[in-house]
Amino acid sequence: MADGGQRDQIHNHYESSNEYLYYRQPIVKYIHPHSGHHEGGTPILIEGAFFFNDLRHACTPKCKFGDKIVEAEYISTVRIKCITPASAHSTIESLSVTMNGENDVEMDSAHTFTFWKEPNVTKIEPTSGPSTGGTVVVVYGKDFMDLSRYPDEFQCAFRPEDLKKKPRYTPAKYINSSAIACTTPGGWDAGEIAHVEISYNGIESSKSGHQFIFYSIDYIKPLSGPSRGDPDHTIAIKGDGFVLAKGKASCMIDGIYYDAVSANSSIIECPIPPSQENPDKYRRADFLYSFNGEKYITVLDGFYYYPQVEVTNVHPKEMPASGGRVTVEGKRFKSDFSNAAPACKIGNTVAKAVIESETKLHCDFDDIEIDGQYNQTVLVALNSVSWTPIDLKEAAIHVYEVKSLKPHSGIAEGGTTVHVYGGGYLDKYDPVCRFGIPGKAYTTTGKRVSSHEILCTAPKVSVPSGADYPYEIPFALTFDDGYNDQWSLTGLTYYYYR
Repeated sequence: MADGGQRDQIHNHYESSNEYLYYRQPIVKYIHPHSGHHEGGTPILIEGAFFFNDLRHACTPKCKFGDKIVEAEYISTVRIKCITPASAHSTIESLSVTMNGENDVEMDSAHTFTFWKEPNVTKIEPTSGPSTGGTVVVVYGKDFMDLSRYPDEFQCAFRPEDLKKKPRYTPAKYINSSAIACTTPGGWDAGEIAHVEISYNGIESSKSGHQFIFYSIDYIKPLSGPSRGDPDHTIAIKGDGFVLAKGKASCMIDGIYYDAVSANSSIIECPIPPSQENPDKYRRADFLYSFNGEKYITVLDGFYYYPQVEVTNVHPKEMPASGGRVTVEGKRFKSDFSNAAPACKIGNTVAKAVIESETKLHCDFDDIEIDGQYNQTVLVALNSVSWTPIDLKEAAIHVYEVKSLKPHSGIAEGGTTVHVYGGGYLDKYDPVCRFGIPGKAYTTTGKRVSSHEILCTAPKVSVPSGADYPYEIPFALTFDDGYNDQWSLTGLTYYYYR
């Protein structure tokens, strides 16, 4: 006899030695998927109500595809599963359920099942895109079927080459019988490879093996430059996982193609060409780049051209290598345009610039790397790359450094001669030595001995009440050029003792 869940819809009627079974007509509400390979073998889940499985009376659920009937697996009173039979060719068949092989189950709506041949994929374009996803990939092939009426099943499958990872699916868009559009999902590693396939039912898919490689873009800079171009620098497209066609990496700026200066799997460098319009004009130009010279990727911000800046003066003229503020005077200082990145550079050190007006800006430097070259030039660029001339006299600045003191200590009454060793000491301005911190410091005028040595006389200090000896205070040095109030931050200290 059927289980308890089936008793309410099954009744025996005895009129002779033969039994006749009356049952409540099951109802079909939902099937999934709606299509499968014409060779058969696709599992189909059917949901509804009043299903039962009575072997004694040969009343078991069956699926009927056109005129072909296959046994179903009884799961519960609301769910059964069928395996599709083979079909000689691609076709659409009616799908119904029967309990006795004769009477079809009442359907909530007409259901059909589509038999298809495996999608024949011949190529995909493009073959690479960002790891964040969003690239539209067109899958080309033959005799594609339009199953857009089942959007949850008509899918693009991205199968990682690493079989330990699960495939990812995105909706497929039917274009015509030879093209289907897919949008790549995100969340990939740079350089990761996925096989792009078409799935008509979200379960089975093509097996073409066409590869799509995901790359990452870390940055593209600069995205602005002087309108007369910059032959000394390049636009760097930095990332990982780039798939290049040999000699084909390129950029397009202002509608003109430029071959990459250099390219590998992690960086493409393109020239900064001159603007095609008035060099005194601030303007945006379209900017695109390509790994293969065919498919170009648009940079939404574009490339912004600006007239090159001009530097007329800098302050101070003497600068400690430990850093400080530099004020620059000149012309055409602006940062209110797209992709602006104003900066100053001294030696090997770059500092962000703050535009005060079109004729004045300032930069705050930390430690300045000068590699022993004390005569430097303050360089300015509105894109942090295309610097003003390095031999500009108006931008000259002298950098000095303090390396050590000898001796490191002296008597509290002062008068000890302290030798300050370093580099870049000129006799143009008087050196000033500071013992203490701003607001609580003692200064004395130093004497230049050479470009690497200055003599300072330690002043007498008032030691705070209760302070212990030896009493430690910081030491700093500057040069009195009538403007400079920046002191070397040496990290050196001087000790007073009794």
